[in-house]
Amino acid sequence: MDFLAFPKPYYTAYPGGVGMRRPNIILILILAPLLVSSTLYNDRVRIDGEYSYTYGDSESIVEAKNICYAMAVRNAIEGYKVFVRSTTSVRNTAFLNDLVQMISSGYLEDLTVLEEKIEGRNVYYRVEAFVNSNVFEETLKREIRRNTEGGDYTVIAENKIITVLNVKAKVARDGSNQVSVVYKQKIPYKPTEIMIDWLDGDGIPIGGDKIFTENRLRQNELRAVSFYIPNEAVSYKVWLRE
Repeated sequence: MDFLAFPKPYYTAYPGGVGMRRPNIILILILAPLLVSSTLYNDRVRIDGEYSYTYGDSESIVEAKNICYAMAVRNAIEGYKVFVRSTTSVRNTAFLNDLVQMISSGYLEDLTVLEEKIEGRNVYYRVEAFVNSNVFEETLKREIRRNTEGGDYTVIAENKIITVLNVKAKVARDGSNQVSVVYKQKIPYKPTEIMIDWLDGDGIPIGGDKIFTENRLRQNELRAVSFYIPNEAVSYKVWLRE
C-alpha cells in the first residue's frame, strides 16, 4: 500500500480527538495548537477507588491482582459524580461495561496505585487518577446519545484484529507531548502493531514508531497506547497493518 498517496481524508471532530472514516489510515494535522493549549489542565478532578478480592484455588495471584486492580479503577470511575449523574437513566449493563472500559483506556491521567495489600488469599487495591471533567462529561453524553440512537463508535482505522476508536494529542502531566490511541480487540488473545508516521510542515515523513498491542485481551476489550511526539513533528498519521 502506498502511504504517500491517499485521498483527502474525511474528519469528524469530537472532544478529545479527531476521527476519520478511512478504514486503515488516519491523518491528523497541526499538532502545535493542541500541545500548547492552556486549557488542557483546566477542570482536572481527582477520582479514587478501592476494591478487595478473595481468589480461589483455580486462580493465580497475578490473575487476582489484575482483577482487583481493574475493579478498583472501575469503582473510581463509577463513583465519580459526573458518571453517576450522566448514567442514571442507562439500564444496558453491557453498554455500561464498554463505557467504563473506554474511559479507563483513554481518559484517565496519572493513574496511580495508592495502596496494595495481600493477606493470604485476599488482595486489596486503592487507586487514584485525574480526569478533565468537561471532556469526561462530553464523552459520556456523546456515547450515551450514540447508544440511545442505535449508533456505534466511529471507526478510525481497523484490520482483522483490532479497531481504532479514538486518537488524540495530549500533554502529559510530566510535560511530554503524546498521541494516545484507543483500540478495541476483535480477535481474542492476538496482538498486532499500531503504526504512526511523523510528518514535517510539508507533509514529508521524518520518522515513525510502532507499538504492539496487548496479547491477553479478550474480544471487545478496550485499551490505549501512547506515542511520544518528536519536537519537529507538525502532523502525523496512524495506520494498521492488514
